[in-house]
Amino acid sequence: VLKAIKRRNLPLETVADMIATLRGDGINMPLFTELILGLPNETRHSHIEANKTMIDLGAEVFNYNLHLLPGTEMDTGDSRAAYFRRTGWRLHDNAFGIYDGVKVFEGQEVVLETNTMSMKDLRSFRFIHFLIQFMWSRKWYYDYLHLMRRAGIHPVDMMVRIAEAFATDDGEMGRLHARFAADHGLENFATFDDLSTFWSEEDNLERLRGGQYGKLNYVFTYDILLNHYDAFNDFLAQVSRDMVAECDIDDEETFLEQCTEVLAFSRELRVTLTESMDMVESKRRSYNFDLLAWRQSGYHGQPARIATGDRFEYEVYLPDRQRSVLDRQ
Repeated sequence: VLKAIKRRNLPLETVADMIATLRGDGINMPLFTELILGLPNETRHSHIEANKTMIDLGAEVFNYNLHLLPGTEMDTGDSRAAYFRRTGWRLHDNAFGIYDGVKVFEGQEVVLETNTMSMKDLRSFRFIHFLIQFMWSRKWYYDYLHLMRRAGIHPVDMMVRIAEAFATDDGEMGRLHARFAADHGLENFATFDDLSTFWSEEDNLERLRGGQYGKLNYVFTYDILLNHYDAFNDFLAQVSRDMVAECDIDDEETFLEQCTEVLAFSRELRVTLTESMDMVESKRRSYNFDLLAWRQSGYHGQPARIATGDRFEYEVYLPDRQRSVLDRQ
C-alpha cells in the first residue's frame, strides 16, 4: 500500500520503542492513530490486521474512508485507472447553507471499490469502524473488550462478530442497524449533482438544519447511550454467550458471570442524570469480582473473586473538577 501511494511512515517498531521509553520514565503517553480504508492494494484481511496491530499496541484507532482530493496524484487518470473501480459522493460534514437564496453544498468524492477490495467488502467496514471507535477508542466498552481478550477473543474479531449479529438481528438492534445502513447509503451518490439535488429537497435540507443527519459515528454513539443502552448491553451479553460456546474456555459459567459484571460496571461509570437534568453525584454497587484491581493491573489475567466469599463494594462519584466541567457544559 505504501509503495503504491509513494509514502513512508515512521517504522512502527520505532513508535513502540518511544512509547515504552516514555512510559518507563513515568509519562502516561497515549497512542493515537488514524487508518484510511480504500487505499490502493489494501485488502479486507490487511485492513483488519492493521486495526489489530494498533489495538495490540493499546492505540486509540480511528478509521476513515479514502476520498480523492482534486490535484493530488491519486486523483489523476492513471491512478484512477490502476486502482479505483468505483467512486461516489457524500456531503462534507456540515458543509451546507443558503447564500443569497442559493442552496450550496460541499461534497467529497469517496472511493467505493478498489483493485483489491469489492464494494461489498469495503462498505461492510462502515459499521465495524463505528464499533471500533465507540467501544474501544472512546472506551465505552474498553473493559468488556479486554475481558474478551483474556478469553482469547481479539477485540477486532469480537467487534466484527457484533457487527454481523447486528446485521441479522430482527429486533431493536436490527432496526438500529437498518437506520445506520440507510444513512450510510447517503454517502455514495453517483454524482455531485445527484447529491445536491437530494439535499436541496426541503425535507432533507430540514434534516440537516435540525441536526438529524451528520457524522454517523457520533449520531449513533449518542443514540445507543441515550435510547438503547440496556438493549445494547443485553445484545452484547447474548453475542458473548454465542462466542463462548464456540471457544475453548475452561469455566464458561464464571466467564459469563464476569461479562455480566463488567457490563454492569461500565454502566455505573456513566454519568447519571435525573429527569430534572441534575447529576447523580455518587453511586454504590457491589460485585463478585474485583474489577477495579483487574483494571489497575493492566487487565492481567481474569478478575478475581474475594477469598472470603464476600462481595466488593465500589463507590463511583464525580470529582469536583469533573463536576465543574459538566456544569459549565
